[in-house]
Order: sequence, then structure tokens, then C-alpha cells
Amino acid sequence: MAVPSAAPPLPAQPQSDASDKSPSEAKTGKLLQKIEAALEPIPSAPLKEQVTKRVLQVFASAEHFAGPMAHPSHMEAYERVCPGLADRIAKMAELAQARQEARADAVLANEYADRRLGMHYGFAALIAVLICGTVITLSGYAHLGGGIITASVLGACVMPFINGRAKPTISKVVGSRLGRKPERAEAK
Repeated sequence: MAVPSAAPPLPAQPQSDASDKSPSEAKTGKLLQKIEAALEPIPSAPLKEQVTKRVLQVFASAEHFAGPMAHPSHMEAYERVCPGLADRIAKMAELAQARQEARADAVLANEYADRRLGMHYGFAALIAVLICGTVITLSGYAHLGGGIITASVLGACVMPFINGRAKPTISKVVGSRLGRKPERAEAK
């Protein structure tokens, strides 16, 4: 049985400036040094290299980012590959945010215009019904005209107090879809 001779040390990695490495490469290098130091007792170089690769694969990290902007180290890498790319990504995110807010503002403005138009039409309808009731009353049908006037006044003035506040509006639904938290009524 042949006794394996001591394996030659791994070739020295060329040392480069720390400024040339990204933070993830620096972490990997430090981890690699720790692994090699821990595996010193293994005499076989190929086995040691296989174990080192396996351990690095196990310790490989997964990163997940939410939103339009990447991690700063990734942005730095993008800049190295294509100068100006990080700035373009930031402008893209700003533009998307501005468009989203413009859409939400347009929805609110349209809802406000719809409500205002509804109030104008409702007031015009109330005036028309009151005029009709007055004309009918003056034509000799006092009970019918009085009933129309009473019903219109009750419907226009008293019913909102009975029914209370309106149901949730479109803007609250749209706002929740745009990532805004719905407003909550305070407990009294």
C-alpha cells in the first residue's frame, strides 16, 4: 500500500487590490481562506479542492430584492459593465413612481369631478321637482302638489342624514391597489 505523499500547497492566488473586488467577492475570498485553513489536515490536493468547492456551494447565498432598485453592490457591478446604467435604472424608478402618482391623482380628480357633477344634477332635479310640485299645487291639485314637494324635500334633505356616510369610494379601492393603506375610521 502506497503512502500518499503530502500534497503540494495550492498555488497562491494572485493578490489584487481590495478596491478591485466587489463586497461579495471579498466575502467569498475570506470564506475560501477559512475553509482552506480548516482543511489543512487533508493530505490529498484534489480531494481538498473538491471539498472546498462543495463547501463554497453549500455556503452560496441567495439574494432577493424587492422594488425597482438593485442592491448597491449589484448597481456597482452594473456600472462597471455599462457606465451610466445605474443612473438610468434610478431614473426609470423615479419615472415609474411619478407615473403611478399621476394615475392616482387623475383617479381622485375624476372622482371629485363626478361627485361635483352629481351634486349639480341632483340639485337641478330637486329644483325641477319643486317647480313641478308648485305648478301642480297652483293648478288646483293641492294634495298631489304638496305630496310631490314633501317627497322631494324629504328625499333630498332628510335621507342623507338617515343613511349616514356613503360606502367606500373608488379612490380608496384604487389607492389600495396602488399600494396605499386604506383609511380606517377611528373608534370613538
